[in-house]
Amino acid sequence: MIKPLKLKKGDVIGIVSPSGSILHKKNYVHRGIKILNEMGFRTRLGKNALKQRGYMAGTDEERRDDLIGMFEDKE
Repeated sequence: MIKPLKLKKGDVIGIVSPSGSILHKKNYVHRGIKILNEMGFRTRLGKNALKQRGYMAGTDEERRDDLIGMFEDKE
């Protein structure tokens, strides 16, 4: 089992939407980002996280790219 390290101030938290669109809740998303930043974390919003295609958050490829991109990000 891989156990990740505890988050600490200055760490980056990536935000993606790998399924349904969160576009209609973007005010909540931005408020959450503000709170995380105030707690000392840095945030990175996936470039497709606020997209909408039907009821999904972008195409399959866009959602996949956001998720994989966050896992591959060294920060």
